[in-house]
Amino acid sequence: MSFRPPTMSEDFSVDLVVKYNRDLTDQINNLIEPGDEQIKQILANICHNMVRFAGYQGLNNPLETMKLGVWSSFFTPIKTLMNVPHPQRNFVTARMVLYLGSLIHQTFDDQVYPHKNKAKGEDNALSNFCINLDDALLKPLKNIWKDSKNSEDFKWAFAGDDIVLEPCHTVISAHELEVALALSPSERSRLSEKHGERFYYQEDAMAEPKLFKDPMPRWDCGQYNADLLWTSDGSDGPIRLEFWYDKSEDHDTVWDKHIPLFRRSKQFCLDARQICEDELGKQVRIQLNEIMKQHKVPREVHYQILRYLPYREPLPYIQKLDLAAAYGPFPCPKGLRCASCRDLSGWSSLSRTCPSRSMWIWNLPLRCFNVFHYDQYWGWALCAYGTECKGHHHGHDSKWIVGKDPEFTLYIEKEALKANDEFVSLDQAGLGPAQKIRLDHKDNMARYDQFINHGVVYRDTYDDWVMTGGLGGLIDSMLHGRVLANASTDTDTRDRRDRRIRPKLPVKWALGRRLRDQEDAYREIQNLHDWPGCCEWCHL
Repeated sequence: MSFRPPTMSEDFSVDLVVKYNRDLTDQINNLIEPGDEQIKQILANICHNMVRFAGYQGLNNPLETMKLGVWSSFFTPIKTLMNVPHPQRNFVTARMVLYLGSLIHQTFDDQVYPHKNKAKGEDNALSNFCINLDDALLKPLKNIWKDSKNSEDFKWAFAGDDIVLEPCHTVISAHELEVALALSPSERSRLSEKHGERFYYQEDAMAEPKLFKDPMPRWDCGQYNADLLWTSDGSDGPIRLEFWYDKSEDHDTVWDKHIPLFRRSKQFCLDARQICEDELGKQVRIQLNEIMKQHKVPREVHYQILRYLPYREPLPYIQKLDLAAAYGPFPCPKGLRCASCRDLSGWSSLSRTCPSRSMWIWNLPLRCFNVFHYDQYWGWALCAYGTECKGHHHGHDSKWIVGKDPEFTLYIEKEALKANDEFVSLDQAGLGPAQKIRLDHKDNMARYDQFINHGVVYRDTYDDWVMTGGLGGLIDSMLHGRVLANASTDTDTRDRRDRRIRPKLPVKWALGRRLRDQEDAYREIQNLHDWPGCCEWCHL
């Protein structure tokens, strides 16, 4: 192949990186029935170009500049891999995006970049870039999910493979490159010694740690053991990476201190894993029942065997959710009116609700977008059309604006109903409040420790619990702008004096293109509280 990645001995420049990516894209488009070796050569060129630019940036440029525009140029050749006529095109595309995210993360200096670029609004540029990076990974993941007929568990996406940048080095190691060029999950497993993060438990500090082999615990299944000590080793790799971006001097909340690289992709994989686990569990039990019938095994023995076959249904909300359809691409508003409404008055409803001027917020628990338009006072307002919003709404604003609660609650329940028309309330969907919110001090502390002890093996289930609203459920957390973590029936102040207790946690239901978008969404939803500061749960 004529393509050759740049070397540091050449007149290396950012323009050269972009040119190589453009040339490589042309070569990928011209591939006709490529063999495995051709695909691996393409992947090697992409990896070398990424590593050399990451090293060049670290050696020759202040890290706080990031050069997101140049990093974005890698999207084109990587995305083009999905058009290659090869059975593993989606797999290799997804892995190249993960490697890209890892290298970008390694060039980020969280001690310098935020402070140097805060005044320039670079946090918005970084957040927007991560949304595009996430979408680049999400598309091949969805293709793999559809091709597998809902049987892919995406363990390889959490395998922990990485390309480590060594100081003053711009060359990828031979072994790391060999792993990066794997064309299937089985080939990757054969070449790599990494298998993601592994968890170990001990019954006491003196006991020998044992490898945890069961499915990951889930809060909605009540799976928690407070008597075990947990440790871990290994890493799940780039899919969990975040840019830590401390803005505590500007805000008294902590929800905006980090920017995840692959937030929706990670959630998609975890959702898929729940559905896959359910489907495989059903198949195993069906086959077991057939075997038991053929051999006339006593029913008592049958039940004993079933006890050793773990089986969990997914969270009710995602049981019938079409994941590939739900996780659509993140809309990218232009900020200016589109051609169809450009000649209209800027004050008209048609103009203010133009899709190009709207704000899309990904509602993490609902797995859908909430759309916000400008109202007549040029403030953000939640659109009642929800996921079906096409913009350019006619008539008075009251026809499309979601009003204060209980209208807001009805809107959320209507959106949840789209995932499963059998739902009557959010309780059935697994997004409602706890059955018993207030407990006495002892039981409240035990429950608090269960959810707040979120380290190690309970990390994902804790994040999921906080995302869905904690004890109060989704609507409570959205209207109050916090997650209720504990509530006691005791009339004394033991819970409030106990330094172990944090009654409130930061709300985390929203993901926007910009940090400012998330902040605006949180604030506007809180404004839909019908009696702010006056309800029972406002002062907890």
